[in-house]
Amino acid sequence: MFEINHEEIGRRIRERRQRMGFSQEMLANLVGVHHSKISRLESGKLEPRFDLMSKVSYFLQISIDDLLEFGPLMSVAYTRRDRRPRIVLEPYELHALALQKKDNELNPFYLIVTQTQKSEDPGEIADRSDIRIFQHPGEEFLFVEDGVIIVYFAEKTDTGHKLIIDHPELFPITLHPGDSVCFDADIPHTYVTVSEPQSIALDTVQLSSEDLDRLDAARKANPESDIRSLIREIKRGAKARAVVVCSAMSIGPEELRTLKERFYNPPRR
Repeated sequence: MFEINHEEIGRRIRERRQRMGFSQEMLANLVGVHHSKISRLESGKLEPRFDLMSKVSYFLQISIDDLLEFGPLMSVAYTRRDRRPRIVLEPYELHALALQKKDNELNPFYLIVTQTQKSEDPGEIADRSDIRIFQHPGEEFLFVEDGVIIVYFAEKTDTGHKLIIDHPELFPITLHPGDSVCFDADIPHTYVTVSEPQSIALDTVQLSSEDLDRLDAARKANPESDIRSLIREIKRGAKARAVVVCSAMSIGPEELRTLKERFYNPPRR
């Protein structure tokens, strides 16, 4: 996998910001961070985390793909499996797709979820403080390829966020291979891998060559064992994998003009 070049991303952000007529302070105010974070991001000294990048790209009117792109932009973008730029964003690992697509209105990623819980019971992590919550403009679509993922929504509190467990619409959603979900990404949300899934659908489970070797050895050692139990044991602790697509939000000219005027001509006190 190709590692993201922080300095190159910082250069693109700086050039785009200057082209838009924003100072670092203006962009920082729009994004909601201290201006020093924008300075460090542009100098390549700050990891370009996805939640920050999504906000920066939103206000700079450029897709994340264009900020992270490597090589010339094309009308047709083909991404080989071994040439996907990797972005480590704990608790996720993102493998970027279609970065060379020009005028891209989508942000597709191959997602590996490293944030875990043991069972499919949402109540297990209701009060955990280490669960990372994300929120960004646009829509988000998730399709599970392998493993079990629980999608949690959250609400803001005085001290941060609280996971929503009991709600008629924003309840935790358990997704198995082949399942999908689409939602407004400005709703605080997070994904969690179920490390010990209780249910395995044999027609959708993904087994690597190493998994198949382990399964073959386990069946030879225990011919009477239930195949589902053997596969469940093999998949225990494995990270779930999915494809996630985030829409690239854009602001209309009138909204952009209003935002720029707000900071070029701040109200007098």
